[in-house]
Amino acid sequence: MKRILGVVVALAMVASVLGAGFSVSAEGNTPAGGGGELVELPGGFWVDADYPTELCMYSGNEKDVVIPSWVMAIWGVRCDYVTSVSIPSSVEFIGSYAFYYACTSLKEINVNADNANYSSVDGVLFSKNKTELVRYPKGKTANTYSIPSSVKTIGEHAFSDCASLTSIYIPTNVTEIGDQWGRSPFDKTTSLKVHAGSYAHQWSIEREHPYVLFSVSSVDNIQDVFDILTVIVNDLSGDSKLTAIDALDALKTVLGL
Repeated sequence: MKRILGVVVALAMVASVLGAGFSVSAEGNTPAGGGGELVELPGGFWVDADYPTELCMYSGNEKDVVIPSWVMAIWGVRCDYVTSVSIPSSVEFIGSYAFYYACTSLKEINVNADNANYSSVDGVLFSKNKTELVRYPKGKTANTYSIPSSVKTIGEHAFSDCASLTSIYIPTNVTEIGDQWGRSPFDKTTSLKVHAGSYAHQWSIEREHPYVLFSVSSVDNIQDVFDILTVIVNDLSGDSKLTAIDALDALKTVLGL
């Protein structure tokens, strides 16, 4: 019922805009999901006239953008001054390029807890069950990031153009790294901390991506241990499906046991 209502609302908005003669095509911004004329709806939300529930671009004045509840798919935001995006429960699909173009100031992607397909932790976008890391915002200023132990897949463009990141810890649970058309989801300036023999280790070798082997025997990695343990605690205190046994296994991995 909510889906039908969302479609009806979006269609009505598009019809009113076209009827008023305010149809404007955004040159050079063709939506991946359609290919028709782009229409600007109230609030600066651009949609394909043929797919009115799919957001293609934002050109409003807000830095903290709340995406309307009639939106069911996000193909793009494309706005350099936006610092946060709030995703409603209605969104069922987010394209891999949604936060790829522009979005250099984006620090947080927040998802409504009732969304059945996506979730967020500390402003980072994940699948609902947190087994896929979809997008780390470009505008975050941290130099390091530890991927949660629940993650098995790193999405296409997940860490692309993250200028501040110099190091990312990848747990052994990761068994897939998206690299559409051979494009790495990591910048070459970002070193990966991986476990010897892990999928991420082999991937780094094959793609010739900078990496270091993670080992708790090194004093330099003490902070990494604390960071990873913090991630585990956050997993257990959040709404993920991790159990105490999962946490114990992750701890053993960290300690190299």
